[in-house]
Amino acid sequence: MAQTIEGFVGSALDEAKISPLHRKIVALIAAGYFFDVIDFTIFGSLVPYLLQSKFATGPEAAAIGSATIFGLFVGTAGQGQFSDRFGRRFIYQFNLLLFGIFTILGALAPSVTLLIICRFIAGVGLGAEQPLCFVYAGEYSPKRIRGRILAIVHFIGGACVWPIGTALVLLFGGMLDTPEHVWRGIWVAIGIGALIVWLLRFALPESPRYLATHGRGDEALGVLTRLGIAGPKEKLTTDVASNTKSDPFGVVFKMYPVRVVAGMICGLAGALLANHTEFVSPAMMHWTRSGDLIVMVVLGGMGSVVGPLIGAVALLVLEEALSGITEYWQIILGPMLLLVVLFARGGIDGLLAKIGAKVRL
Repeated sequence: MAQTIEGFVGSALDEAKISPLHRKIVALIAAGYFFDVIDFTIFGSLVPYLLQSKFATGPEAAAIGSATIFGLFVGTAGQGQFSDRFGRRFIYQFNLLLFGIFTILGALAPSVTLLIICRFIAGVGLGAEQPLCFVYAGEYSPKRIRGRILAIVHFIGGACVWPIGTALVLLFGGMLDTPEHVWRGIWVAIGIGALIVWLLRFALPESPRYLATHGRGDEALGVLTRLGIAGPKEKLTTDVASNTKSDPFGVVFKMYPVRVVAGMICGLAGALLANHTEFVSPAMMHWTRSGDLIVMVVLGGMGSVVGPLIGAVALLVLEEALSGITEYWQIILGPMLLLVVLFARGGIDGLLAKIGAKVRL
């Protein structure tokens, strides 16, 4: 049976040897990721300069940071839809351009309001860049070293930014006379760096895996040639997967309606919480929050509509009651949760259902 175009491209990339173009692609991806992440991680160091320059008050500085995070959320949520529809390369370039331009415009903003707007738009580009860079790198990486390549990207963009960002703030703080010049200068430098990478990334080819699944098989084979990969020895065929035109959101909603609705409810809850507290703290996205949600679901009962609700109430009641006994109440809650997992796998809701069935008998 003849091999399909997307099957050939996928297996060829998985088994490929590293070429100079591979190295160039990974380097440019890591460079873009570096400037995105350094912008996000360095903000805390810029807050004292914002306050000392009298440009922003404490609450206004919090609003500036929150605008970036909200933009990051929007960009992250939307990039999958757009990159599947318009291509990895186009969206990848667009989000870095958006980030670079509005980072510089934010640095030149004459008012806090304009700075907040610019930081939100820059955050949209930032949010789209981060997940897409790993998709892009992963689609090019040979299977045997894919983990190492992604680790290199994350090391450059996720680890090196901390010492370099700190050094950058210290350098600008020592060189420039006024606090306002420091925070503006750093954002200008980051924006210019992002735009330089944007220009260099015009040399990036589109992902062959994307091309092979969107009716552009000949272009995919052309990219393989540039990577030093030999073409097919026999004629390739096409199938439904060779020209995907489906809407990713529509497919996901059709296949997983309950999960999508649940996610929408969670998003609404987060928006209402932000409106209630009038501030969005990064601490709200700490991994322990996810742990709390898992405890609620396990305690109340998985696979049940009312189980998580029962679990949420039970966890709050237990936390209130046990914290009155000892400040280390988690030591008591842990074994209780373990007992639920071992002997009441349906959670409280499942246990109540069993008791109700026995009573009816």
